[in-house]
Amino acid sequence: MKVLYFISYPYQATGSQRSLFTSVRHLPKEVETHLLLSDEGYVRELFGSINVPTTIIRPTGPLQEYGKAAFGWSLFQKISIFLFHYLPFQWRVWRFLRQGNFDIVHCNSHRSTVLIALAAKLAGAKIVTHLRNEVRFRNIFTRIYERVSDSIITVSKAIVKDVAPLNRHKAIAVYNALSRPDLSCYEKPKSEKLQIICLSLIVPHKGLHHLLDAITYLKKAGLEDAFNLK
Repeated sequence: MKVLYFISYPYQATGSQRSLFTSVRHLPKEVETHLLLSDEGYVRELFGSINVPTTIIRPTGPLQEYGKAAFGWSLFQKISIFLFHYLPFQWRVWRFLRQGNFDIVHCNSHRSTVLIALAAKLAGAKIVTHLRNEVRFRNIFTRIYERVSDSIITVSKAIVKDVAPLNRHKAIAVYNALSRPDLSCYEKPKSEKLQIICLSLIVPHKGLHHLLDAITYLKKAGLEDAFNLK
């Protein structure tokens, strides 16, 4: 089986890219992987460390803009961008997909899915979208990615509910892959208390409610002095 992983934000190895990296490095050998990036960046170096072959196909013009820039485009701009930037990009990607004969195109965000959808469909590949954030506001791009995706992977069960009921049968929650750090070089803390440090946004899909539930059980058991939560 040949799987192409497409990342449309290759400049930094954020949580989503590192999670994908951890998953890819533990795939069985019979899965042939390839990475497609929309530009040069640190992500190429990261995946290169595990010898994943990489191809770069750059979108042009406004397709390289970030920060929800597309919501500010006028109708005339959308038509112009579709004809002179999106379609030429699809042609280049389609030729690459046909040559590679990929079975699955994994998109690491719904932006990636929208950016590559037409080429992947024309090449006959299955599209898997990895949804890593809550969808607070539905729009045309949300509807496009849900419609064209053959499967949708979410990082928590809470995000499955963000997928429209019509397409929810495609969605499944798979929690992020993480590498276990080597703690052998660290000294045992002098304090006998368990130190819990939470570095996260306080949002439902991060799963913090599990931590809060655990703290509740500890307090009920009279163990509130056994830990510090920061």
